[in-house]
Amino acid sequence: MTTLDRRERERASRRQEILNAAKMLFAQKDFHEATLDDIAEAAELSKGTIYLYFKNKDDLFFSLMENHIIGLIELMRETLQKYGDIDTLILKVIETHLGYFEKNNDIFKIIHTERGRFEVNIKNEFRKKMINKFLGYIDLLEKVIEDNRGSGFFKDYDSKSIVLALIGMINSFTTQWIMGGQRGSLKTKSGMIYDIFLHGTKKQ
Repeated sequence: MTTLDRRERERASRRQEILNAAKMLFAQKDFHEATLDDIAEAAELSKGTIYLYFKNKDDLFFSLMENHIIGLIELMRETLQKYGDIDTLILKVIETHLGYFEKNNDIFKIIHTERGRFEVNIKNEFRKKMINKFLGYIDLLEKVIEDNRGSGFFKDYDSKSIVLALIGMINSFTTQWIMGGQRGSLKTKSGMIYDIFLHGTKKQ
């Protein structure tokens, strides 16, 4: 390993330490109450060191949000590789999505409660990056639909609309769970979402 490689690894490790400290504080305090001084103290670093990696608290949080979105995509890729049966796969997609939001509820709660302010302050470059990641997630699930077109499992709707309908249902349940004080397990709603998504609410 070269000196440059070691320095890059150390820098990446230090950056992750800062993100971990920020995540802990954002979970413990209101986002507005947590300061860069608090984060620096939790990470056992100077405030000046924080500025070597992040411009400000918003930049730090946007980076944390990006990491969690990437984490969801990577986890979903793993899920898609494990199951071949489309019926089971749809349920596992829902369980994976809800389980990830439940596990990382502290971050997604802040995203929900501070969404209006973030949408105003978010930089165009970061906005484009997040949109591209979301579209990548859509494409990932859309391919699942396309790969199973020949099975006759889905009605003749376009694949993107099917995926957006599913994600819309998942996000609605997630929002309600967050607004309701996160009572109970979000993941237990998987079966209901799966049933409504595939069969609707009309009695057969």
